[in-house]
Amino acid sequence: MLNSPYSFQLSDSSTVDLLSPAPLEDKILQRGGEELFIEKQPDRFTVAFASNRVEGSSGTLPIEGANFIENIPGVGVEFQVESGQLDTVMATLRTADEILSVSHVYQLRHTPETPIYLTNQLTLLFAESVTAEEMNAITAQVGLRVFKLVPGVPKAFVFQVSTEAAVNPIKLANRLMRHPSVLLAEPNLVVKLRSTALSQPSPENTLDQKNSGLSLKAAWQHTQGIPSVVVAVAEETIDLAQPVFQTGGKVVAPLVDWQERGERREERGREVGEVGMLDRVAPGCGVIPIAIGSFLDDAIVEWVYEWAIEKSASVLVCGWRAGLDYYPLSLRQQVALTRAATKGRRGKGCLVVYGVENDAVKRGGRLAAEAESNAGENALPHTDRPSLDGFALHPDVMTIAAVGSSQLVSDHDFDHDSDYDSGHDKATGISLCAPIWEDSSSTTAGTIVAGVAALVLSANPALTAWQVKQLLQTTADKMTHSDLPPNSQPKLPAYDAIGYSQAFGYGMVNALRAVLAAQQQVKPRQVVSRWIEQQVTIPVDIPDGDPQGIFTSIHIDAVERVCQIEVSVEIEHSFMGDLEIYLLPPNGTSILLQPRTAGRVNILRKTYTSNTTPLLESALNQPARGKWQLQLVDRVLMHTGRLKRWGLKVGV
Repeated sequence: MLNSPYSFQLSDSSTVDLLSPAPLEDKILQRGGEELFIEKQPDRFTVAFASNRVEGSSGTLPIEGANFIENIPGVGVEFQVESGQLDTVMATLRTADEILSVSHVYQLRHTPETPIYLTNQLTLLFAESVTAEEMNAITAQVGLRVFKLVPGVPKAFVFQVSTEAAVNPIKLANRLMRHPSVLLAEPNLVVKLRSTALSQPSPENTLDQKNSGLSLKAAWQHTQGIPSVVVAVAEETIDLAQPVFQTGGKVVAPLVDWQERGERREERGREVGEVGMLDRVAPGCGVIPIAIGSFLDDAIVEWVYEWAIEKSASVLVCGWRAGLDYYPLSLRQQVALTRAATKGRRGKGCLVVYGVENDAVKRGGRLAAEAESNAGENALPHTDRPSLDGFALHPDVMTIAAVGSSQLVSDHDFDHDSDYDSGHDKATGISLCAPIWEDSSSTTAGTIVAGVAALVLSANPALTAWQVKQLLQTTADKMTHSDLPPNSQPKLPAYDAIGYSQAFGYGMVNALRAVLAAQQQVKPRQVVSRWIEQQVTIPVDIPDGDPQGIFTSIHIDAVERVCQIEVSVEIEHSFMGDLEIYLLPPNGTSILLQPRTAGRVNILRKTYTSNTTPLLESALNQPARGKWQLQLVDRVLMHTGRLKRWGLKVGV
């Protein structure tokens, strides 16, 4: 179990001693509104050297028995010692003048194959009522120095942990979470990326052979892309010497070194990579190649998404995979992603696409076997581990599942007795499927859909990112038995009333149908002639730890279509980060208004509109008449609360 049963609640800030240890402060990681159990690796540590020494240049330390492992960007140098010598070696090194800091290397419980490295950054979100003087007093007490704001989030800052701090950022976060003025405290962590190396016999032929439903060549009869539609491709390594980059005007604003740290990785014989695959799908579009290296943290994620905003990328395909099976997004990562999706492309939004392994791979495929082969004796079997991919579940991401390989689909994967029917994996986040082939990268599925999205925008550049997403979903082909490998006879999960499947999203992407739909002029939004406003003011308790939650409804009699919509809520809860809030319009579509990102907020007063919450766009142009429901789900036991009121304002 990853969620900690421990929480820290105090009502009087004068009783909080931030210099004294918090319960289990070195065993709990604050991340994405959750508390995750962690452990120290018994034989590894990192060293940050003074600025006058080149990071890891010699790979030696002023002590015997420490072996150089590798440089960790933003952290320092990783070393390994005999397990019984770790504490002694670290204590000795902390007295050396040439060393700024020495840190433990951590891991999630039962997943020792993926180390977690600490930077010197800590993100804090303060309560709305906290003054600047109070914030300064809190942070100065524990040795924090303000580094920058978190854009668009009031009272959220990134701090640097100074050398005056008594403990590391993980412990500091747990101590600060005891303070009633601190709503969220998250250390910035560095993790290795999971390899998504591409093995491709002939991408051009494969696209022809994999499915006629993709209809790529037919779509090319209408457009092969235009240069003003630019796709940003972020992956581990990019070789600008590839032939695909030699076409004049093809490359726009390449970014191939992370902060010029000099990190270079071997190409592993990758002749084409994700950029090459993109060129096979949308050859007329421009490309922004972004090489992020082999590690991931808040700063790198911010850097990628801000670059996409600055360079007006139309689509961003994220060709990475965090090495942790359980990876909730930090506040900084969520904010960076949402900014790109809503502020990019001069306000139309950058469509963010992310390719994922089919859940079958996580349970028994090649990645599971690869992970277990690298795990130690204390590791849980891969199939028993909780898994969560924060990028795939983010509401502003279009998540693409790879389908078509016998390694990805089998009888076990989608049997009616499997976890899909039991509700275990209801939050898959999958929007669409795309074809891949044996041993290719799951991120390739995302690249294919990113290319199709670029064709759609080439056909109609006025579309917003949300509109492109809707077109791709509504024009997708439903999966059938003929789409699966010959040796597989699974029981396909059913599509619901709106055509959505937990396993395959809205189906297999169809380039021709999407391009044709884009060519049909999108109807302009009608001007609101009148507003209909209703409220529910009777308080309702929210069931604790109940995945069904509660429903409360408002009925509207107007027969006109919805032009604009606003949903307002007022909620009291002892830990708002436990809650998810959904709106269910009369057509039955479930719209996520509030994910589990509110942290330790106790009162939530918020209005959601189609401008602030793009998912609400799906309720527009639909008949207003019928029952509108608000659903509140408390996902975690212990903390409780209630809905005080909610309101619906519909413009018709």
